[in-house]
Amino acid sequence: MSARVACKCCNQVSHGHLMDTCSVCKYKFKHTCVDITANEVRTLNMNKYYDCTCIGCRAIGKDLKDLKSLIKQLQQEIKALKDEKNQHTKSSEFNFEDVMYEMSERQKRRNNIMIFNVPEP
Repeated sequence: MSARVACKCCNQVSHGHLMDTCSVCKYKFKHTCVDITANEVRTLNMNKYYDCTCIGCRAIGKDLKDLKSLIKQLQQEIKALKDEKNQHTKSSEFNFEDVMYEMSERQKRRNNIMIFNVPEP
C-alpha cells in the first residue's frame, strides 16, 4: 500500500501512486490538480525517463529562457560596442605635428572679424 502524501496545490492528502511529482521542485500534486487521469499518473510513474514539471517551475523555466536570450543579446551588443571603440581609438591616433599646426592656425585666426550679409565690392 502506498503512503499518503499531501498535495502541494490543494493540501489534500492522497495516495502517492495517484500523485505526480515535479522533476524540478520534487513537490507532489494530485492528478486532479494537474488535470490528468489516475491511469495517466500510473503510466507516467512507471516511465522513469519522463520529466513532469509543475506550472510554477514551467514559469521559472520560461523566465530563465527569456533571461538567457536577453543576456546573449546584451553580450553581442557589448562586443559590438567594444569593436566600435577599438576602431575609433585606432583611427583617432593623432600626429603631434598636426596638432601644433592646428594650434598655430587657431592663433592666427583668433583676432579675425567675421561680418555677415555685407556685399563684397
